[in-house]
Amino acid sequence: MSDVVEIEQVGAVRLVRLNRPDRKNALTSELGWAIIEAVRAVATDDEVRVVGITGNGDAFSSWLDFGPAEPASPLTGTAQLIDDLGWVGRFPGSTQPVWTSAALLSTPSTSATLT
Repeated sequence: MSDVVEIEQVGAVRLVRLNRPDRKNALTSELGWAIIEAVRAVATDDEVRVVGITGNGDAFSSWLDFGPAEPASPLTGTAQLIDDLGWVGRFPGSTQPVWTSAALLSTPSTSATLT
């Protein structure tokens, strides 16, 4: 997994920290796919009861980064060519509750449950 997310286990909570503080954690394809991979990784982990997503720096996320970026899809070949979902269509992809609650995790934000 790339360094655009940091993963930490705190008891039964898996914390996923967006790690692009210089860009206010704005979402790119690379960051989106990293979130998907981090959330999917808990699907078979019985020790994880909830996933918390927060951001490093002074912002949870400023949403999309419209700057130039390299494609970061883990899909290859034909699968990538016919993919009409991208990372957005695969979120959250977990059987555990996913909380984006930066207010509880040190960064001001709005809370949401994505299940």
